[in-house]
Amino acid sequence: MKHPRISTLHDVKSALRNTQEFSSDLQGDRDVRDYRQLPLEIDPPQHHTYRTLLSELFVKPRIQSLQPQFDEIAAHILAEFEQSNGGNFVEDVATPYVVTCLGVIFNRPQDVSEWLAWGPDVWTADGPTRDGTRLHTYLAAAYQEALHTSNDDAWSYLAKYQIAQRTITFEEFKGMSSVMLAGGRDTVIKLISGATWHLLQSPEDVQALQSGEVDIRNAIQEFLRYFSPLPSMFRVGTDQQHLSDSERNPDQFIEIAFAEANHDPTAFEHPERIDIRRGKINHVAFGFGPHTCIGNHIAEIETLTILQQLLAKLSSWTLRTPANLTMMQTQHSQFPASIHVLDIATR
Repeated sequence: MKHPRISTLHDVKSALRNTQEFSSDLQGDRDVRDYRQLPLEIDPPQHHTYRTLLSELFVKPRIQSLQPQFDEIAAHILAEFEQSNGGNFVEDVATPYVVTCLGVIFNRPQDVSEWLAWGPDVWTADGPTRDGTRLHTYLAAAYQEALHTSNDDAWSYLAKYQIAQRTITFEEFKGMSSVMLAGGRDTVIKLISGATWHLLQSPEDVQALQSGEVDIRNAIQEFLRYFSPLPSMFRVGTDQQHLSDSERNPDQFIEIAFAEANHDPTAFEHPERIDIRRGKINHVAFGFGPHTCIGNHIAEIETLTILQQLLAKLSSWTLRTPANLTMMQTQHSQFPASIHVLDIATR
């Protein structure tokens, strides 16, 4: 059964502003978790409490201050990639770069190898069947460590945070930390891989970015629009808001189609094309309204940092074979929903 869905840019923005008629107050991924991801799956005003808690970790000045470390990580990974005459860019560059940057952002470098072991999706870390055991075992250990140490890292910050004169619960800790790990990994990997895939096939765009004719930040906004790393999310309509999670029918959840809105021909001329010379790119790749992605600065700054280094290299790189893509079809266009293999020769 198809979900009710909202898909034009105008209607998506209107729905995302209207948290009363289109509520985020639901639990997703019921097959692998029994808690809500916070602040993703609650509405204002409670949403604001958790977003305020997390904002200290994600504010733009803090992420910008970490950019020199991102730069060093990118340089090291790209040097190894070139010394090996390339390989699968997704696995060998984008994934270790994003995950190692998360180690910096959360001040948890000791966890990078564990996060890398999860592969492209934490819910399938131990095989093709979705399972939350690997993540929740990790989070339980991280929570206990945070309670009994004085480390200056994200988990200690969360575990000891006071809300209304009480320390947050393990349930709340899981709700925030799980979305921090999931939201900060796969979406940025897809964005960086997608941008690289496009630039390898578009030397004129590489030249325009190298010369400064086109601002790389504008190009990143176009990549966000086109690839829409998070294609959609769900909301609960007024007909089910009075019901408990167990009583609700997920088939009736309302799909907010970010990807389709970003390919809306009434909002974007030739949405099926990547056009880094577009003017204002009014996309919803980060959502919109109260639930705008709190990690948007991470995605933009991480992508900016590695693309600045890639631009000097791409003219000597070539695709060995066509990219292994999973395509997504919207009403008006088609684009890569995921990039599995980007096999590159670097010399």
